[in-house]
Amino acid sequence: MPADAALSRPFKWRTEWIAAAAAIICYVNVLPNDFCYDDDPIVRFNEKVNEPGHWLTIWTTDYWSHTRDQSPNRDLLYRPIALTSYRLVRAVTGPHPLPQHLVNVLLHALVAALLVRLCRRMGLSDAISLAAGVLFAVLPIHSEVVAGVIGRADILATLGVLLALLAHRRSLLAASQSTTACWRIAAAFAAFGAMGAKENGVSVIPLVVVWDAFQTRSRRVSDGGPNWWRWSTLRRLMYLLAPAVLYFGLRYYALEGHLYQRPALTKTVNVLVDAPPWQHVLGVLQLWGMYWAKTFWPSLLCVNYSINSVRLATSPLDPHVLLGTLITVALMIGAVAGWRKNAPTITLLAAAIAVSYAPTANAFVLMQVFFAERVWYLPSVWATALIVLIATPLLRMPVWRAVGIILVLTMAARCWIRNEEWRDNGTLYAAAYRDHPNA
Repeated sequence: MPADAALSRPFKWRTEWIAAAAAIICYVNVLPNDFCYDDDPIVRFNEKVNEPGHWLTIWTTDYWSHTRDQSPNRDLLYRPIALTSYRLVRAVTGPHPLPQHLVNVLLHALVAALLVRLCRRMGLSDAISLAAGVLFAVLPIHSEVVAGVIGRADILATLGVLLALLAHRRSLLAASQSTTACWRIAAAFAAFGAMGAKENGVSVIPLVVVWDAFQTRSRRVSDGGPNWWRWSTLRRLMYLLAPAVLYFGLRYYALEGHLYQRPALTKTVNVLVDAPPWQHVLGVLQLWGMYWAKTFWPSLLCVNYSINSVRLATSPLDPHVLLGTLITVALMIGAVAGWRKNAPTITLLAAAIAVSYAPTANAFVLMQVFFAERVWYLPSVWATALIVLIATPLLRMPVWRAVGIILVLTMAARCWIRNEEWRDNGTLYAAAYRDHPNA
């Protein structure tokens, strides 16, 4: 091994540890917090989590089945991996909230570290990969995921996606068929975990397909690797059918003959209900712009956005509609240009953002919520990598590196402030009332 390569290996590992450490530092102050908001019905008072004999029930009933009597028209969700994790921590450590919070923090750190590794696998430098992992770790919009125990569903779904992508890449590079099979089995388990953690985890399948196209294109250009557009592609990806069939089969059984249901939505929970088509389009762009705005300027973070806290856009000149439109156009132009110029990393990241965000975009099927900061956790994996990649020319200059460090520290401080508001239900609801008194 060349000397410079040998010296670089420890640094590669340190970049992952640094990103993980940044995530832990940002959220260590959530550890003394109590259960808050939906933590109460899902974790603290849920019989499937706290009472013996319910391990199988978790896999054969919907997420909110314990509220069947009080909420016959409840949102039918199926998240057995998330519920199993709550129950496992409860069985090992008892009913206290601290271990549940600790698991969230450590899992968030692991996701940040895996993002660093994934960026390196995309061919990005160690410095860019580290910057992407640290930026992801400190984004204040993630406080709604990490500080709330139920946010673990988003963390586990994202973790499953990253593990599936990394395992699939190893399968493409394996030297023997047996090693390839082992890595694809690992990817299949990770894909099932992503889907079983939260519904938007189903995006893992198209993400692996996009990742496969990116990896095979890179290998074809560099050393004559396999062509993406061959029948071998179908055989290479066929293993994804197993986790998908298992997940949807279990889901169909647990939801009593339904893969999904359309609850009786009202404008109270989603302002797009009954909106005319033109306003629905504006609303989708507005929502997209709101997530990007909260990424760059998280001045206000809230546990719930109801009808009077979010006004549906009525004009293309609405600031969030404009932002959403500009970002959409920029991503499309960048994706096409990157692919044509044989620099497909931007194309991959743009496609990954779109694919992972699509299930929650309210563009095709209305959700039980219009805007929720936790929805952005998975798409922000790709968004942060893209932001850092675009900003790389600036970060080469010392003055902009200093600005970047100040920005990271500011975001970490914002996380700490928001985490304090998650101390208990009293502080959380007081903060929500302060920010949206008319909601």
